[in-house]
Amino acid sequence: MNRLMLLILAITISPFALSNNYVLSESYLNKDLTSYSIRGMQEDAKGGLWIATSSGLNHFDGKNSRFYQSGQVGSGMLPSGNIKAIAIDKNNRLWIATDAGIALADLVDAPLYFSTLSFESEAVPLRISTMVLDDDTLWVHAINKGVGNIDIETGEANWLENDELAKARNVRLAKLNNDMQAITGEGVIFSISSVSVYERTALEIDTPITSMISVNDEVYISDGQSVFILSDGALEEILRIDNIHMLSALDDKLVALTDSGLIQINETIQTPLITDRVIKFIYEDSKGDLWITNDVDGIMRAVI
Repeated sequence: MNRLMLLILAITISPFALSNNYVLSESYLNKDLTSYSIRGMQEDAKGGLWIATSSGLNHFDGKNSRFYQSGQVGSGMLPSGNIKAIAIDKNNRLWIATDAGIALADLVDAPLYFSTLSFESEAVPLRISTMVLDDDTLWVHAINKGVGNIDIETGEANWLENDELAKARNVRLAKLNNDMQAITGEGVIFSISSVSVYERTALEIDTPITSMISVNDEVYISDGQSVFILSDGALEEILRIDNIHMLSALDDKLVALTDSGLIQINETIQTPLITDRVIKFIYEDSKGDLWITNDVDGIMRAVI
């Protein structure tokens, strides 16, 4: 039986079948995961998969899994197991944002050593809530500090002076054109450069913002029930979709991760890509395979 016939048979009989010729299956790395609450995934230069969870950092090399623990600062361990985001820069270094600071590890080192970044005048650890890598700059929001940017080459940090962002707890970051946008859960958008906050826009929205992403120079926002596009400082609703966990992008197309599956959004048209499966996070690796997660099934792999 050739590969095409096997694929058709698998799609026909699999309870986890989806469109676009993908077949979804449970991942055998689930048995070693420290938590099914996945916060981020990154693929390294060797094809290994780094998995950030609410209870620690995991690495999967295709055959074996490993868990990296937290410990005291200076011990070479993570400052906390509660990881908010991860990123791998052009120098093959792993950045880990936690609720007790930012750690950095050179992936060519063996064994791996995590250095916790320290900044002048910081008497208490930074409680990072989100992190975005943009070329040579790491953008972060810390609950007790606000929004800042870190030069990945020098490690120097620049914190933007803004009391509202410093007090905000739920902040999302997305890049539009050449500048970053920071949005609070209350619907206030700040346009920020590397040195200052230069514009503040309060959106008219009745429910808290839960997700934001920039796709093809457009900013999309969700409150968990609707998808909006940001246009001239105002929100325009384009679709209503129940129980949206997150907005993301696949092949430069907007997708919504929902309780009922993965939905591709093209203007006002929605196309189901995966159905009958709660999806809370997705990651596409260099092979084009999708890694899909939720709190019950853990990590599942969708393969063409």
